[in-house]
This record gives sequence, C-alpha cells and structure tokens, in this order.
Amino acid sequence: MSFSPHLIARDSAANLISLQAPGIWGQKVLIVPRQLCSFRRIQLKGKSRSAVQAVKLRALKEAASHEDRLHIAKDRDGKLAGVWSFGSDLAHRGRMLPESLAREPMTDGLRLLSCLEGVEGQVWKDNSLLASRWWPSVPRETQWQTFLRAAQVDLEEYTTGQPALQEVPFRSDLPLIAFDLDQLSEVFSPTNLAFGGGFIACCVGLFLGAQYVRYALEASQTRGKIAQVSDTASQVLSQRRRALANMNRAHRFERLGDEARILLALDGLAEALSDQEPDLRLLQIRDDQLEVQLTDNPDLNGPAFVRQLESMRALSEVNVSSGTQNTIVVKASMQ
Repeated sequence: MSFSPHLIARDSAANLISLQAPGIWGQKVLIVPRQLCSFRRIQLKGKSRSAVQAVKLRALKEAASHEDRLHIAKDRDGKLAGVWSFGSDLAHRGRMLPESLAREPMTDGLRLLSCLEGVEGQVWKDNSLLASRWWPSVPRETQWQTFLRAAQVDLEEYTTGQPALQEVPFRSDLPLIAFDLDQLSEVFSPTNLAFGGGFIACCVGLFLGAQYVRYALEASQTRGKIAQVSDTASQVLSQRRRALANMNRAHRFERLGDEARILLALDGLAEALSDQEPDLRLLQIRDDQLEVQLTDNPDLNGPAFVRQLESMRALSEVNVSSGTQNTIVVKASMQ
C-alpha cells in the first residue's frame, strides 16, 4: 500500500532490516521478536483509564528487570487483557510492536507459526490471544501438550493435536500512525514540549515579523503614492483655477465685444456734444451698456440729441434723463 507503516526489525548483527517494501509514507514500526517478549494475561478491574494504568503498574512490577516497555491489548469484552513486556531499543525511539500482534490474527483455534527466529504456539478465542509460547524450534508433542495445559483453556473446545507449522504474513491493517503508552511519555516529555513550543513560537515570531515588514513596506509605498497623488491633484487644481480665470476673462471680453465699438461709441457721443461743450461728470461702461453723466445745458435739445445718437451705428436704445445735482444722464446700448 502507498500509505502504510513500514515494518522493520534487527538481524543477528543488530542491523535494521525491512520486513516489507516501504510505501510512499508511513510510520516506522520496530517489530520485537517473540523470543524477546514476555506474555501474560491480566484481569481488568474496569474499563476506565485508571484501570489500565493499574494493569500497567502491576505488569511493570512483575516484569523482568530488563523489560521496561509494555504493550497492552484489551479483549473485546474489556474484562481481560494481554500484556507484552520487552526491553527498550535505545537506538530506536519510535513505535515498537510485539511480533505476535504484528502477524495476521485468528478468530478461534490453535496454531503453530514461524517467527523471525524460532516458532510460536498460540491459542485464540473471540479474536483475542489467550496463550502464547515460544520455542527455538518446532516443539515435540509432549511440549505442545504441556503448553496447552499451562494455557488454562477449555481444551474440549479445540482439537488438541499439534498443528502443522505455518507461515503467517504480517498484518496489513495496522494503523498508519500510533503511539505506545511508554512512547507518549517520551514524545511529550517536558524537554520535547519546551523545544516544540519554542520552535512554534519562533516560527510564529518569524511569520509575524515578516508580515510586519511587508505591511510596513506597503504602508510606506501607499504614503508615497498618496503624496504623489496629492501633488498631482494640487497641480490640477491650480491649473483649473488658472483656466477658470482665463475663461472668465475671455467671457468678459466676449461680453464687452469688439474693442473698437467702445471707441466708436465715445466718438459718436463726442461728435453729438461737440457744439454744446458740457462737463463730463461720469463715464461708466458695464457689459454692453454705456452710461454718461453731463452737466445740464439749457441749450441741449433732448429729442434731437437722442435721434442724433441713435443715428450712429455704434449706439442704440438711447435714453436721456435728468439726474441729481443739475446733471443729464445718457444711457445707451453699444452695438
């Protein structure tokens, strides 16, 4: 399988060997040979974690001095458990599994199987291993019968004859990742937790630092763009104000019309008053309107004066009226 645990073991020279072709990825599992394991059955006093912990303490107390690792497999009903004890492999700090549990299990029955070294006799019932015994070679019939009597099982349920030696493959349904109870204390030791926490904190700090630098650069670039846009906007507004001023000036000149018409209007007014010689009090030009205030002259003929001004091409809509302080107000539109 592409993703499955990689089963390994040690040969007689203590070198690691692969028991099956490794997949693309999977946890390495060191198989502990059967001759290096001790097996016994222990009764559980409940299904809680404290009950399993009590079994562990009892098993460690009863184990040999060199057996400091345990593997506990509870039966389906949770009343009994099989306990394997074995010594640690100091060169391998990962997952370890007894060879008996690494082979394909049985549902019920007796079997004699070939191990990495030697052979193992097994008694199975309800998918639980009730008894196990290891021999360096195939046992004699008397040794097999002694094993069955020591197993404390009801022999009437089994065919007690010694079975033939068989090759049992390793299991293919082992969990991809798992941790032994003893291994958990090593993996989650205070030193490892402190190192892991420090590493995570360092990664988080580096990530936040990189993010800060990135956002600071982006903020600096944004401020530069804002300043550039502000300068451009100021230039545009200044140019707009100048353009509006030029447009207003052009509109005023447009409303004023041709510069020559002012001269023509004044020339016509001077020609009409050439015989009277009045004093000029006020001259005002607003848009296309001409307003003149003159001193009152009794000899001035108002209607004739109006007709004379309207006869001129530069003036129209001439109006003559009396003003304040003995003045005459002349208003006309410039053509």
